Amino acid sequence: MLKQLTAKLTPDDQKLLDRYDCRRMDQMNRQDELIYSEGLMDGILFGY
Repeated sequence: MLKQLTAKLTPDDQKLLDRYDCRRMDQMNRQDELIYSEGLMDGILFGY
């Protein structure tokens, strides 16, 4: 479905959407890293 919508966009709009998608994915990855790090630290603290 997303591919169909993307195909209807102009090349400039496709680039904008791609940039937005990359930035959003970077934010999600960063949030996952923070959650993982917090969990790791909690596990280390409980282990001692």
